[in-house]
Amino acid sequence: MDDDQVPRPAPPRSPSRWPRPLAPLEKFAAKLRELSAAVGFQLVSIVSMAVIFPITTQALEPSGYGEYTTLYVIAGFAISFVYASGSAAIVQLVLQRRRTTLSVHHRGRIQVMVLAAPFAVIGSLASIVLFGPQIALAAVIVFGSDLILAGLAEVNLAVIFAVRGVSRATAIRLVLPVLRAAGTVALAVTGSVTIVNLVIVNSLATVVMLVASTLAVRRELAAAREAGSARASSDPARPTTPDGAVEAHDGASDPDPREDTTGRELARLTGVYVASISANTTQDQGERLVLASLRPRAELGEYAAAYRLVDLVLLPLSALNVVATRWVLPETSRRGVHVDRARRMSIPVAAYCLVAGAVVVLARPVVRLIIGEEFDLALEMVVWLSGFPLLRALADIPAIGLIGLGRNAARMWLGISGAVFALASYLVLIPWIEWRGAVVGTYLSEAATLIGGWILLMRFQARADREDDAAGQPASGSAETVT
Repeated sequence: MDDDQVPRPAPPRSPSRWPRPLAPLEKFAAKLRELSAAVGFQLVSIVSMAVIFPITTQALEPSGYGEYTTLYVIAGFAISFVYASGSAAIVQLVLQRRRTTLSVHHRGRIQVMVLAAPFAVIGSLASIVLFGPQIALAAVIVFGSDLILAGLAEVNLAVIFAVRGVSRATAIRLVLPVLRAAGTVALAVTGSVTIVNLVIVNSLATVVMLVASTLAVRRELAAAREAGSARASSDPARPTTPDGAVEAHDGASDPDPREDTTGRELARLTGVYVASISANTTQDQGERLVLASLRPRAELGEYAAAYRLVDLVLLPLSALNVVATRWVLPETSRRGVHVDRARRMSIPVAAYCLVAGAVVVLARPVVRLIIGEEFDLALEMVVWLSGFPLLRALADIPAIGLIGLGRNAARMWLGISGAVFALASYLVLIPWIEWRGAVVGTYLSEAATLIGGWILLMRFQARADREDDAAGQPASGSAETVT
């Protein structure tokens, strides 16, 4: 066993409510429900974006739209440190490590509050330095809501996702795209679409999501505490739910802080995810920061609009990534399972991206009517970017397999390598060939990540199979070790 792996017992299996001959259909039905919920959320997000995008581009014009979107790009970097990584760690701790749900939720909230304040200050100052003092109010609102309020909401949603699944969490998440679209339409009707008003609308939607998620997670934790108290009186060592997500000492009282290692474990695993997610954010959005620093604001706005159009293709696939991540975390007993899953996922994903990319290119005349003549250059950029969804979607698949194998550290270094390569490409190519350098650098870094991801996935899957053969155990997956 490697030094960076931590053994843990395999979780107890949930008793099936279906007749034995229909047991395989039970798993399929459960996965189909989760996938349908995730796809439904992304479809609502696409409709919301279709409403918001033409309103914001026409009202703000290229330079203003560039400032508005770059605010959220900077926030995206801070989010990876404050709560995106912590939320992923919470899900893994509950599903894979079997830490107590109450303890994980408590430590997660503390971690968000500790990290949010300094990053909100840093993000606001960075935005003011980049765009000037006129952006100060909008920056303070964005970083206050997106880091502190959204961070607390995401901790709640991570616990709900881990314990109850995708459907319950996505039902609450629907608040954001629906309210943001409604608020933006209201601004358009009243003729008050400005950067500050847009971020206020987004922040109010975040407040509503925080309230809804807090009420929902309180119900879950109250049920966990009640069940834990009942079970602790009879068998303190046994989990209180069939999937083991809520443990017995969730009951009468929280664990002694001197004995509870959840906070340290959450911090350690969050650190691994921070490196992975921030590296992915750099690779995904770093070119816009370089463009903001080296190129005119109008060019930045045009590129941001083109990227947003092409990125629409990836929204349905992000639903698949969400549920696939949850599927790979529980144990598996089949050899080569993660490589096999990755291969089977790659074929339909590639077919979809090829068709969707072509549709985006062919739809440019319609898009031009919607966003206006000011964004003509963005439509040329769309052609250059049309192959990006294919490379990005295929590169994400082996990374999911690495999570399933418990190789978070390998996934982290893969992301860091891709980010360093991407940032170096942007710094070299953008001064030379302008926005085309951002596109070329994106293609090069995504291709390198795709190749490196498959090499790592096949290597670690083969190692896991050999270790299980030597131990005389079933083929391992995420149930055996976590990196």
